[in-house]
Amino acid sequence: MQRLLSTPKLLKLFLMPVMLFIFSVPCATEEKINNEQQGEIGELINQLGSNELKTREESQNKLLAIGKKLITEYQDQKGDGLKSQIKIFAEVLSNACRSEDAEIKNRADQIRRYCYYLTQPKIVFSSKRGGISGIYIMSMDGSNLKKLTDDKSHGFRPACSPDGKRIIFLSKGIIYVMDIDGKNKKQLLDNEKISVFNLLWSPDGTKIAFSSWSQDSISQIYIMDADGKNMKQLTQQTDQAFIQSFSWSPDGTKIAFDYWHENLGDPLMHFKVYVMDADGKNLKCLSSGTQFNNENPIWNPDGTKIAFSSYSHQHDKYDICIMNADGSNQKKLIDNEASINIAPCWSPDGTKIVFMSKLNDKDKYNLYLIDADGKKQTNLTKNQLDDLDFLCRPDWSPDGKKILLATEKSDNRDIYIIDVEGENLKQLTNNGTVNLWITTWCPSLITNLSAFFSDDH
Repeated sequence: MQRLLSTPKLLKLFLMPVMLFIFSVPCATEEKINNEQQGEIGELINQLGSNELKTREESQNKLLAIGKKLITEYQDQKGDGLKSQIKIFAEVLSNACRSEDAEIKNRADQIRRYCYYLTQPKIVFSSKRGGISGIYIMSMDGSNLKKLTDDKSHGFRPACSPDGKRIIFLSKGIIYVMDIDGKNKKQLLDNEKISVFNLLWSPDGTKIAFSSWSQDSISQIYIMDADGKNMKQLTQQTDQAFIQSFSWSPDGTKIAFDYWHENLGDPLMHFKVYVMDADGKNLKCLSSGTQFNNENPIWNPDGTKIAFSSYSHQHDKYDICIMNADGSNQKKLIDNEASINIAPCWSPDGTKIVFMSKLNDKDKYNLYLIDADGKKQTNLTKNQLDDLDFLCRPDWSPDGKKILLATEKSDNRDIYIIDVEGENLKQLTNNGTVNLWITTWCPSLITNLSAFFSDDH
């Protein structure tokens, strides 16, 4: 097989444009990227055309290592120069994929696709395949499915760290953490007196908040460092109480949550929305009275408003409401004929809210989109699915272009994805024994460079 660097036509195809690009871009140290770095990548791609299988495999592994190293460096340092190096690496691969040599083209394309996989957000979920709940990860198109927990360990309620490096999850009420590839699994908390049922990373990834049940049927919210140290109880309930859900403010200084406790004197067990500082101080009730059941509070991206579901006992109806972060200016966002509107979730830019809605108990849920000012309501799923799973709040992709949702039928749950315009509805899982509880996006390391490794580049 003819070697690539000895072929002037192929050399011109992918090395020359890259060489011109190199000298126009500064690196992290304000120096130009040297020819040696470029030459190494070019030589390795050249070796993909070797007659020796071992040489071809070694060069491919080295190229993969370069790409992974660049991505890791970018994640850690986020320098413009590193962005440039990744761009160059992507350009080399893309041009090699246009090579007239089929073997070189195929090998380079494999590497490019793998690098593209590394730059894409992932979907993490728990599934009861094989009878044991475990944590799984897959690409946003449903490919590259991988189980992260072993067959002996239970796993559910996964949550990805903001930097995309780690996952926390529960196993029999105990908190664990592991790397995004399932390695370095570590137990963070094991307290026989409490059983954890919900957990979230702080926005900066340094803390973990979680809610739990005690042996006395008292629900509390706790916080601890990301390594499991310095656990602190934030709420101080002494009577029977239940905290259903909570969410961090975007700046990590406050926590909003809903709960009911017996001293409220509410026989209908209506929930109310509260907010407190992240250290447990300055607890404040944002909703009062027993006419409404207010639950599932979630902050908008800039931290100025909170959306929540509100049930009116008088009208037997759930509505989506919003209020200012201090509880003022509470108003109903949606005015429709549906009896149930629940599970609001803000878009990443804060301009829209997605939620689940159905006309009555006999009807099935559909996914709706509405502007944050209450205008332009759109049915995205249009009765295309059996029924949505109300236990899994719909979730936006990091770029705000797609929405994750889960369906439920005969105790079987599956994951779907849909464009924000309501198009391209796609089923991502299809397993008769799957039992999904929580589905979440795991951010990619470099979302803003993923296009360089895509099929269109």
